[in-house]
Amino acid sequence: MSEKITYLALATSIVGLLVLTYASEAVHPPKALISRITQADVGRTVRIQGSVEDVHVFKGGSAIVTVADENASISVYLPYTVAQKTNATALEDKRIEVVGTVSVYEGRIELAVEGADKITPLL
Repeated sequence: MSEKITYLALATSIVGLLVLTYASEAVHPPKALISRITQADVGRTVRIQGSVEDVHVFKGGSAIVTVADENASISVYLPYTVAQKTNATALEDKRIEVVGTVSVYEGRIELAVEGADKITPLL
C-alpha cells in the first residue's frame, strides 16, 4: 500500500511540474528574437523587445506598429481600445516590450496585442 502511495505522489508531482512549466510560459512568455518568429509559431504567445520604427493609425482608431530589433522587424496590431490606451502615435521612436499572439494577416506574420498592459516602454 505504501508503495502505491509513493508512486501516486511521484506522478502527481511530475504532472504538477509540467502544468507549472506550461502556465509560466503563458503568464510570462519567453523573449523571442523577431527574426526567429515563423508561421510555425502562429497561435503562440511571444514576448519581443525592439524600437518602434513606424506607427500607422487607421480611420477606425486601431493601429499597426512596426517594431524592429537588430536583425528584423514585425508588425504589431493594436485594436482600437489598445491603441487609444497606449496612445499609439506616442510610441514612435521609443523602445518597447510587447507580449502578443503570433498571427498571419494577408500572408505576413504579425503580432496581435490583447491589452494595453501587454506593451511596456523600456528605458
